[in-house]
Amino acid sequence: MAYVISDLGNGIILRANGRAYRFDPRRAVAGDFNMVSHAHSDHLPSAVGSASIVCSSATHDLMRLHRKRIHRTDEGSITIKDAGHTPGSSMFIVEGHPKVMYTGDFCTRRKRHIRPALPHECDILVMESTYGKPEYEFPDHGDTIGAIRDWVDAAIWSGAIAVLLAYPLGKAQELCFELSDFPLRMQKAIADRNRVLAAHGYRLPVGCCEGMDGDKEPFVYVTSGLGAERDKVERMLSDGAKAASFSGWSVRRFGGRAAGSRTEMFPLSDHCDFNELMEFARRCNPTKVLTTHGFAADFAESVRRELGIDAEPLIRGQESLDRYL
Repeated sequence: MAYVISDLGNGIILRANGRAYRFDPRRAVAGDFNMVSHAHSDHLPSAVGSASIVCSSATHDLMRLHRKRIHRTDEGSITIKDAGHTPGSSMFIVEGHPKVMYTGDFCTRRKRHIRPALPHECDILVMESTYGKPEYEFPDHGDTIGAIRDWVDAAIWSGAIAVLLAYPLGKAQELCFELSDFPLRMQKAIADRNRVLAAHGYRLPVGCCEGMDGDKEPFVYVTSGLGAERDKVERMLSDGAKAASFSGWSVRRFGGRAAGSRTEMFPLSDHCDFNELMEFARRCNPTKVLTTHGFAADFAESVRRELGIDAEPLIRGQESLDRYL
C-alpha cells in the first residue's frame, strides 16, 4: 500500500488507497475522514459544513456547545482509544499495512477522573511532544494533588476564597473531582462542560457560580480567569482571595511563585512529561516515530539516540514523508 503523511496546515493528513484521513483538521473536508481528538478550541475545526467528524461521543457533545450541528460518524478502518488528556479525548489508529497511530494530546498518568492513554503496537506513531525535553519531569501525580489540597485547605481555614485558574476543559474537571469535598463553585462555562460529561458517566459536580456573591463563608472557585472572568477574579483578589494556576510549564517552581506574581503555581498537566513520552514510544514498538508540537525536533533526536527508533519531526509545509513509510 502507498502511504503518505503530511502537514500542510489543515491538520496532519494520512493518504492511503485514494482516501484521506485528517487528524485534527482546522477545516473539516467533506469526503475525508476528519478525526477530532478532543474539544479544546485549538483542536476543533473552525469550519465543518457538511463534513462528517470521527470522534468520541463525549467530544461530539462538547463540540455542540460551540455549534448546533455536528454529524458524527464511525469508520471501520479507524479505532478510537482513550487519550487521557481531557474527558472524552481520543487517540486514533488507522488499521492497515502499515498501521498508523495518532496520539493527539495525550497523558499516560493514572488519574482518578479519567482513564489514561495506553500504548498500542503500531508501525508508524505520530505523537505530540509538548514536553519533549529531559528537564520536563513532573513530580508524582498524587503528591501534586496532595499539595493542591493542602494549599486549598490552608486558604479556606484562613478565611480566604481559593480561586483556581484552570482551562474550562481538562484541568478544571480534575480539580472539581479532586476538591468536591470542599465548598465548591465554578464558572458557568465549566459547569456546562461538567453537565455534558456527567451525561457520559463522568462523576463530576455540576453546580455553578449563581448566588456565590451572597456566600458568607470561604469557598473554592474554579474558573478560567479569561474574558469576563478576568475582572471578576481581579476583584476577588483585591478583596483578599488567594489564587493558584496549574501548568506543566511551572514544574521548576513547584509550590512557588514567579517574581511579582500573586498566583501560586502547581505542575498539574494534562500532557506526558519527557520520560512518559519516551516510555510510550518504546512500548508502541513502531518502526517510525513522527513528532509534532512542542519540542518536536529535540524529542525526535532523543527517540533516535536512546530508543534506536527512526524518528523525525513532522514539519508543517513538508509535502510528504512517504520516503520511509
